[in-house]
Amino acid sequence: MSWENVWSIWNAISLRDGAAIKATAHLMRYFAPFFSSPDWEPHTVLHADASAASVFASRWPLAAAPASGYASNATLWTIVGRSTAANFTGPVVVVPCAAPGVQYFDVYRGAAVSPAAATGGGCALTLSIEAGGYGAVLAVAPGDVTPALQTFLTAQAKLTVRALASYSTANPILQQNMTAVEPTKQFTAAPPGTVLVTGTPPNQSFAFVVNGTMYEPFFDWNGPQNEGECREMPAVARLAFACQGLVIPASAATCVVSWLHCRRGRAVPVGASGGAVP
Repeated sequence: MSWENVWSIWNAISLRDGAAIKATAHLMRYFAPFFSSPDWEPHTVLHADASAASVFASRWPLAAAPASGYASNATLWTIVGRSTAANFTGPVVVVPCAAPGVQYFDVYRGAAVSPAAATGGGCALTLSIEAGGYGAVLAVAPGDVTPALQTFLTAQAKLTVRALASYSTANPILQQNMTAVEPTKQFTAAPPGTVLVTGTPPNQSFAFVVNGTMYEPFFDWNGPQNEGECREMPAVARLAFACQGLVIPASAATCVVSWLHCRRGRAVPVGASGGAVP
């Protein structure tokens, strides 16, 4: 995951990982139609020499279609070198020795490649895969070798001209200092700018339910729940907030503020007459 800003905490990507992300992201964006292929073949068979060197690949066939941008059928192989001990140069993708009407490109390094006789018989495409590195091959009809593809290959060659191993793998760690957080002031009545929200007897709880795609939904782990549902939340806060004219629904405010108090490691006691948190 290319994620340097993690909840406002900086976690630097190493220079090596940054170079790898640039090269692979450029490739994946250009060949995006292939990655929704219904005929995707993970762990496709490679030449035995490549397999012995812990090189693995997925095969992505793409049928000719106006929407895909290809007038003829095409195939993409995406390749990884799982060995971190040594680079591999040798036969990788097994192909026919003669395939009229098909051109092959090493689209990771931005160069044309041709079938060559391989050990054990038959032909394969010879590639160089770095230790812990990447590769990709495109098989395409001559009519689909467009100026756009040539422009991509030129740009990709520049991105991969330097070996990943030449980049630093150091991950600089951001030095941080703990900052004391003052306890939230407790109120027995709603202060100005807030609205007192009452819960449901007998325990003054709220139900907060959301639908759709959620990242890290909040659950009440003390009871049954459905995905994305925050239910039976203790009324640690009974206020909806008015911020610059935007009013957060009471149930949402309760769930959010309850989460904040949980993150602070404490609960706010609520008396019989109700309580409020700014």
